[in-house]
Amino acid sequence: MKEIKVTCKAADYLPVEKLREFQGNLCELTKDNLKRIKVSLIKHGLFLPVAIWVSPDNEMKIIDGHARIKTLLLLAEDGYIIPSVPVVYVEAETEKEAKEKVLLARSQFHKTTDEGLYEFLNLSNLNWEEIKEEVYFPEIDLNEFEMGYMGDQEGGKESDSGDMWDGEGDRVRISIILPSRNKDMFIGDIGEYIQKYEANVIV
Repeated sequence: MKEIKVTCKAADYLPVEKLREFQGNLCELTKDNLKRIKVSLIKHGLFLPVAIWVSPDNEMKIIDGHARIKTLLLLAEDGYIIPSVPVVYVEAETEKEAKEKVLLARSQFHKTTDEGLYEFLNLSNLNWEEIKEEVYFPEIDLNEFEMGYMGDQEGGKESDSGDMWDGEGDRVRISIILPSRNKDMFIGDIGEYIQKYEANVIV
């Protein structure tokens, strides 16, 4: 039986059907991002609690986690068993204050950069191919990032001498893009590779 797991500890655990939408049309969930959330929930389960506010009429209004709840309901339609959802309680004296906290939860105060993402993946030993279907950063064109930072020499092959050749017999010149921060650390880690293939290092 297919089941979504809970992989965090929270203040409480509530049936998904008790949680109420509270942001209206503030945000749009695209089909691509819905697919990403589905992949994440199936793979990692509910690893973060949903933030809710208990209204004066005792309704459980979602402050943060609308996309996950919507995705859980769709997964239920696909035959997945949905557990009680881990939640934390947000304090607010009025509905107006609670709505303000919805906006705060949706606000983005930091920016993910191509360089920062590349550095984090390398320092954390994360495989881009294994995680790319789960993540989304609105400020990064992930296709360009993959080609510029993570791209390999597709179709190339290594000769006995260590040279790389493409499918038409031409020698491939490899370029490696490194973040300007901590570049010496990366060069140290792949120095043998750079020397072997006479790679062009771009910082």
